[in-house]
Amino acid sequence: MIVKSISHKTAKKSAIARLVHYIYDDVKMLDTLQERKPLIVKQFLPTYNKEVWTDTLYDNFRKKTYNHKKCTVVRHEIMSFKDTHISRETLQILSRYYLKNRFEKPVRGFGVVHYSESPHVHFLFLGAAIDYSSTRIDRKSFREFKIKLQHYQMKHFPELKSIVDHRSKRGLHLKLSQKEQHMKKNRSVVSKKELLSEKVKAIASSCKSLNELTEKLEAASIVPYYRYKKLAGILMGNQKFRLTTLGVGKEHLKNLTLEQERLNALKKIVKRKSRTRGLER
Repeated sequence: MIVKSISHKTAKKSAIARLVHYIYDDVKMLDTLQERKPLIVKQFLPTYNKEVWTDTLYDNFRKKTYNHKKCTVVRHEIMSFKDTHISRETLQILSRYYLKNRFEKPVRGFGVVHYSESPHVHFLFLGAAIDYSSTRIDRKSFREFKIKLQHYQMKHFPELKSIVDHRSKRGLHLKLSQKEQHMKKNRSVVSKKELLSEKVKAIASSCKSLNELTEKLEAASIVPYYRYKKLAGILMGNQKFRLTTLGVGKEHLKNLTLEQERLNALKKIVKRKSRTRGLER
């Protein structure tokens, strides 16, 4: 299965209401092809009323015992499957397991199955536990949960083909729009963005420092942009693309940065020595 997570930080009741209504949608819950019944799972939420859920989630978040501006208000997570014929009972078991085991602390939340395209479950969790404490977990812990979830699926539902190796690091690849994907697949037309990605990756692979990368990009008429005086990405018209978005590996960028810092330190030493020699003369 594929699991995605999106954090929402807007502390407005209207924002929570929009998410609740988007997920708990009567039309999206319908299965017009296989006629599976709608499926909703929940924990620590009263009734099945959308308005009551919005009020409960909002009131619970306002009582949180921690306070900082960028805290997560709600988490929107999606568990999707390639198995289009997965039964409603299987989806129910996996969804309940997800709700129960997602966090170490008890958290208010719910999940709704949408049957459009392939079956997938939309979950909404409050950013605060039912005791009003924080539920924040790091990426490593989230990856460990996904591995645990996958093991549970493989043990109890070995017939499912939706298997992902969550232990491996996510590969870097250029994200293409639906239009670009369609043109590439049906017309064999490669977008300018993809061509740029190939050029940047090829240049970066032959560089040993950020300065060298910058010089070679400019020599190839590729316009770089900077953040905090440090090379961050590429400008293409009015759009900005980070180097990692274009497919340059994070580990390679780290090595380029370390080498650049080493070269900068050497330059400072040489400059300091030349000044000292000048004073002695």
